[in-house]
Amino acid sequence: MPILLEGARPVKMSKDQRQALCYQCHAPMATRQVGSGDDRTGLGVHEGISCLACHEQHGQKTRASCASYHPKMSNCGLDVEKMDTTFASSDSRHNVHWVKCADCHPKGVPKKKVAVLASN
Repeated sequence: MPILLEGARPVKMSKDQRQALCYQCHAPMATRQVGSGDDRTGLGVHEGISCLACHEQHGQKTRASCASYHPKMSNCGLDVEKMDTTFASSDSRHNVHWVKCADCHPKGVPKKKVAVLASN
């Protein structure tokens, strides 16, 4: 797998060797910066996840649902398939490959809601 960068920071890469095939067409520029060229390496909430968690091998189709990989509800309580990302709408300014919680929560990410058990 290539060593890719976000600025000077090395990006955590999936250990899934099958995605080496993805880089034959979706390679970054010689600078190795994520998102350059035709690169789609995940950052933010998708950093370190294999391309094949969402995409079919040798095809452009994505899985029918984000729920095939993670829970339907995000940590902030929103349905991940309805968030303002390019998964929901190609017009979104938040590319699903690189979306970060801070993109929508610039003042800080809400704490995960924890269920409180009633005591008897």
